[in-house]
Amino acid sequence: MLSILTNRGTYRSEEGNPCQIDGKQSLVCTYAVNNILISLLSHTLFETPVVKAIITGEAVDIRNLSKEEHIDYYRKDLGIRRYAANDKKHKKDRDNPYGKGKIGSRMDLHKEEAQDLLNKAVEIKGRLYAKKNGYYYAFQNERDIDYHGYRADDLGDDIKRQLDKIFL
Repeated sequence: MLSILTNRGTYRSEEGNPCQIDGKQSLVCTYAVNNILISLLSHTLFETPVVKAIITGEAVDIRNLSKEEHIDYYRKDLGIRRYAANDKKHKKDRDNPYGKGKIGSRMDLHKEEAQDLLNKAVEIKGRLYAKKNGYYYAFQNERDIDYHGYRADDLGDDIKRQLDKIFL
């Protein structure tokens, strides 16, 4: 459904390039080229995270979501982010000295609040930022889809202005 709504009006068949899967022409799958097909398990070929198709005689792979495990397979493509607290570095109630001459900013949100804010965070200059209750927060990618976050009281005015427009 997401593929259909997102790519409404972008049929490849309109360009004379219908998509064929298992010998059958599919307008729905033309939406999924360069995107993700959300399918039902109506045939065994939809059990895999990649569906083989043919467009103008050329074999193509279409990313497929039909099982819950496929969501994890495409977690980055789907924009899934997971909050992973760094409690040793970012204390809840205070800035925390760590290492030689370094200070870790506080993270005063509970994990559930931080996850919610991470889901809403926007990318500015290669890092994710958000604003809540008058405070600015930065989220740093740890690995894969895991991010830790902290209160970013020292952001530049340009980033603050952008966040103020987004997070009213």
